[in-house]
Amino acid sequence: GLSRFDGYSFVNFLPNPSDSSSLRGNLVRVIREDSRGNLLIGTENGGLNIFDRKKERFSHLLQQNNSGLLFQDISVNDIEEDKLGNLWLGTDYNILVTDTTGKITPLSPRMINADFEFEGNFIRILQFDNKGNLWIGTNNGIFLYHPATNEMEIFELPFQMNHNREIWEIYKDDEGLLWIGTYSSGLFLVDPETKTTRTIQLDPEIERTETVRSISKGIFGDFWIGTRGGLYIYSKAL
Repeated sequence: GLSRFDGYSFVNFLPNPSDSSSLRGNLVRVIREDSRGNLLIGTENGGLNIFDRKKERFSHLLQQNNSGLLFQDISVNDIEEDKLGNLWLGTDYNILVTDTTGKITPLSPRMINADFEFEGNFIRILQFDNKGNLWIGTNNGIFLYHPATNEMEIFELPFQMNHNREIWEIYKDDEGLLWIGTYSSGLFLVDPETKTTRTIQLDPEIERTETVRSISKGIFGDFWIGTRGGLYIYSKAL
């Protein structure tokens, strides 16, 4: 479930099948706050939970019948908001876009450099770049979506042959560069403007450091990188 800590004590929110305003889904995969101050919680098999701070209850947009679409038991793995206030939800099989009126639209892009459909990929992480294009981390590498043209392309990372292609993290730094963490190929730094990529070496002698799950920037400008082999602090000046 979901736990809230106020500095002194915890309040726990748990699913209750007999209460339609309770949290849906035990496993919380993502927590975000949108530009309107709504607290958004994506859960496994529970969809999108929107928390009402005043009434201390949840609403469930994806479980509502919207334009003839009914989304039941969907897992929401990540949530991004664009400049128009639309929410982009990464799920286990596609991306769902919800506009400010609550309308839900599954993403149906035109592929421009691949002969297969985007739908069916496990979407783990989403990140808009400074131009408003969406970088999508999946179980099958990186996809780059251009909202202005509804076009999708595969962005090829320098994976070694037969390596796992799962993407676990995409972090955008203050310069607009993207730090991309993978399951078995370590960390890549991508410039969205030039489409150039370079590999960040952490500790190749320890196998589990090749699984990069989390990236954050510290107050002194260093990057904190969480891996299965330990925590690393990296400076771009090195």
